[in-house]
Amino acid sequence: MSSKNKGKRLIILLIVLVLLAVLYFIVYPKLKKVPEPDTSIPVFSFEQADVDHITWRYDGEVNTFRRENDEYVWTEATADDNIDWTNVKYMVSALRFLSAKKEIDIQSGSDLSQYGIDRSSDPDVLVVLKDGSEHKIWFGDETGIDSSYIYAWSGGDKLYLVTSYTEPKFQLKIDDLRVKDEEEGDAEAGA
Repeated sequence: MSSKNKGKRLIILLIVLVLLAVLYFIVYPKLKKVPEPDTSIPVFSFEQADVDHITWRYDGEVNTFRRENDEYVWTEATADDNIDWTNVKYMVSALRFLSAKKEIDIQSGSDLSQYGIDRSSDPDVLVVLKDGSEHKIWFGDETGIDSSYIYAWSGGDKLYLVTSYTEPKFQLKIDDLRVKDEEEGDAEAGA
């Protein structure tokens, strides 16, 4: 092979390499899938510092924690109670950042039993802000696809479809919030 042919082949290879580089750096990024915009719908809008108290109902218990000096204090606590209030703070945060997949407009006074919600009962969760405004939630049925219905009220009638991991954050009894001493913790671990 002559050196002329080798030179032509080398030039052709360089041109192909340049074309491939152009395709990789210019065309390929345009082919990448454009991320979909966040379509989540915020359910509530309040700050942790604005909370006066939170009440939730679970398994026959009704627990209320009042916010005092950046901590949540159980309103029925005695001197002997040692309650870990951080879980309550997480509950409030879960509500503050709660977002829905879907919002369903409903008529005022609509029957929501088809969603597993009974508005005639007290709400499952109630957050009262320092200004007296209230945010209420009634948990409804699961849809079967990692979602469940909640009826949220803070001045308007809306039904929301949220991820099903929201409700378990509020499935705590007061005993679940008590700080266990080491002997109790060891006894429960061995049981």
